[in-house]
Amino acid sequence: MIHFKSVIIYLVVFSLSILLLHFSQCILYGHQKIKGVSGCNRKMLGYLCLGLSIAIPCFLAALRSMNVGYDVKAYIEPNFVLSSGLTDKGFIYFFENMPKETELGFSLLLYIGNMLGSVGISLFLIQLLIIIPVYIVLNKYRYCLSVTLGMVTFYFLCYNFSLCGMRGSIAMSLLLLDFYYLQHRNYKIAIPLFLFAALFHNSAVLLMGLYCFILAVLNSKYSRLWGGIFAICIFILFLIADKLLFILVGIAGLVSGRYAYYLTEYIGYGAAENVPLTDFLCKSVLMALITLWLIKTKKFNKQYQYFFWFVLVGRVFVLFNSVFYEAMRIAFYFDLFLILYAASIFCCFKRTISNRYAAATLIVLPSFSYWIYFIMYIGGYQTNIYTFR
Repeated sequence: MIHFKSVIIYLVVFSLSILLLHFSQCILYGHQKIKGVSGCNRKMLGYLCLGLSIAIPCFLAALRSMNVGYDVKAYIEPNFVLSSGLTDKGFIYFFENMPKETELGFSLLLYIGNMLGSVGISLFLIQLLIIIPVYIVLNKYRYCLSVTLGMVTFYFLCYNFSLCGMRGSIAMSLLLLDFYYLQHRNYKIAIPLFLFAALFHNSAVLLMGLYCFILAVLNSKYSRLWGGIFAICIFILFLIADKLLFILVGIAGLVSGRYAYYLTEYIGYGAAENVPLTDFLCKSVLMALITLWLIKTKKFNKQYQYFFWFVLVGRVFVLFNSVFYEAMRIAFYFDLFLILYAASIFCCFKRTISNRYAAATLIVLPSFSYWIYFIMYIGGYQTNIYTFR
């Protein structure tokens, strides 16, 4: 059953955020004239609208009850209910004695909330660290995509997951931003940003290696050859993953004992029914629509091909869930590239109001279908019923 009150709450927040974001983009980067506002005041108004557009969904995350999102019960509640007095001796003592162990960066966010006596502050900061990198990377690519449409896609495909998988979502957003700096070979920012992401989820270490490898393949003179070899290796891994278990466990163990456990526990125990069909179909249809339209309009340039290949790798890892139950953790990192890829559809249309509506409808429909069915009807990530704290 769909909880209509929750649907309305989410849609109102998404709509307000998107309207304010669009208005801020028009003011800061467009030629939108506002009567009586100019110069410095214009910029201040633009940044105010931008700040509100980011703050509103963060407040929604901060005001939710402990029942919204699986990981809230697992990581947030224990570290607030059972950690009384731990903040008195400083952060290091808090980190070493937390009832539920987490990564250093995430522990710091919980420590701040504990120290100030408000779980809402921690939840707000967590969501802020998820949304800001997404906005920044969209803004970096604004010359070739629509920032507003990218954020719409984020809200329908990723926002509810971020209320549950908070640690991973921070790492994912930071690595998405890191992709921009890696692509532009700005390693002075890319390396510290990667290390910062790893402070929130250990999986960032494994995924960074994959990002770098895929970028190296795409930038190579022999990209087709290396791409073919990579595809063959992925296919072989799919077939014999359980037989390579001891090697994979050894590699994962270097990063985190937890991931070595996941591999030992879940690899070889997957089944076809473990592939989330709604996720696979909706996001695959979205990817196909964008790709076909880009090719049809002869806009499928190198930049969009980068987005395409990263999204495609994510779709492959969704299928891996049939042989390794935790493969979706990897797929989520690559799914975030759908935000960039979906937003690129605007380059295929002439800048008229009717064309903009057509582009938005083409992209939003699969995303909304995924959100309304999988999140709000099926109850994905236990965020379909929103209750205030």
